[in-house]
Amino acid sequence: MTTDFDGLTFRDDPVVAVVIPARNESATVAEVVSSFRAILMSAGIVALVVVVDDRSSDDTAVRARDAGADVVIPSGGTGGLAQAFRTGVITALTYDVTHILHVDADGQYSPADALGLLDIVLNGADLAIGSRLWNRPACMSRPRYFANRLFSRAVACLIGIPILDAQSGYRVFTRELADTCLISGTYTYTQEQVIRAAHLGYVVSFMPISFLPRSFGRSRLIVSVPTYAAHVLIAVWRLTNALGIGHLRLPVCLIYAFVIECRDRHKLEGSTR
Repeated sequence: MTTDFDGLTFRDDPVVAVVIPARNESATVAEVVSSFRAILMSAGIVALVVVVDDRSSDDTAVRARDAGADVVIPSGGTGGLAQAFRTGVITALTYDVTHILHVDADGQYSPADALGLLDIVLNGADLAIGSRLWNRPACMSRPRYFANRLFSRAVACLIGIPILDAQSGYRVFTRELADTCLISGTYTYTQEQVIRAAHLGYVVSFMPISFLPRSFGRSRLIVSVPTYAAHVLIAVWRLTNALGIGHLRLPVCLIYAFVIECRDRHKLEGSTR
């Protein structure tokens, strides 16, 4: 196991690996790298920044290195967000880190929320996720907001714990959880990690966070809400079957989530008239 880099020996607790998957994010990756390192260092926390370059055709990797990323590696395999997440976590585990902070490279997640998420894990949670859905962010369309809430309710129904935002990529988790809950999916990691963690009895917590507009480009994962939903449904169906959660539970939970979400939406619209 690697115990030092750039002359630093990991002796303090915690030691946090900041894992940042990036694909064609040359306009924002440098700021994400430097700002997250700075916020952790301001609290006296040793940070190892790992950028996973997911087949970028621009100079994302160069910008990341120039900004001070300690490790810049290709995602490997067939690429994609799930592969980039898996590569980043496996790489982080080769170093003597105690926690992993995962954040996207597009600048939509604020570094100001990082210490709050880390504090939740240091105080007993195994996985702390930043929830964007406590109120609809101005940069999130109504259909996407509805779909995010719907899937979060369905996942909550599946695993029997409150889930406020199953799709958020802003999360902090322990080394043990990272090692135990390695994902196997090929599309996205967000729901799978939550489901695996809860299934194994880990403590999953949430914290409201800011969700900022993208400064450049657009989401490459969610090209359209229906396409994203179809991929996620297939992935969750396969996962629940593999874990023995039950063939009928997913459709039942989706129906339940849809009914509850429609009811809450109707109440909200009625209160604003």
